[in-house]
Amino acid sequence: MAMDGQTFQESRPASQAQGLWRGCNFCMSLFFGIAAYVQVNDPDAATWILAYSIPAALSMFVSLNPQITDNILWRGLSDLHSVACILWSIYLAWYLIIHTKRSIIHEEEGRELSGLLIITAWMILCRSTSNRSIGRRRLTLAAVITLLPFVSWLYIYVNKEMRKSWPSHCKTVI
Repeated sequence: MAMDGQTFQESRPASQAQGLWRGCNFCMSLFFGIAAYVQVNDPDAATWILAYSIPAALSMFVSLNPQITDNILWRGLSDLHSVACILWSIYLAWYLIIHTKRSIIHEEEGRELSGLLIITAWMILCRSTSNRSIGRRRLTLAAVITLLPFVSWLYIYVNKEMRKSWPSHCKTVI
């Protein structure tokens, strides 16, 4: 009987970690889906809708079945999308180094770069958890990355002064 109680106690934290991991993936799927939706008024909407829709779908699959990250199709799409985001991020970073006149968040390319970095970080984190238990560090990192975009949107929503210099298609984000 003691053995069963011990096994239950040992599996409970793993189960809680798995639940938190699934929850983080669900929230990131929600974030990426909302981010794709708000792109409808952007001049290059199709590109950004696709950029956010792919990680939205991949994250939703992980929230439903975390072992999907071992699937060759999931991995292939995730890897391909991550490489594209990394290359795009390099270009935007280079562009910002040359052209930035204000804070990076005030530049449209800076906000685009932030989105690409969130996508890339999340896809790498999801991929690195395949076939492994989710350790405390990874789970903490997942929670921080999950909260980051929502806290940023809340800050931007509250700070109307920040949005004054944005182009008109960005002012209707929230």
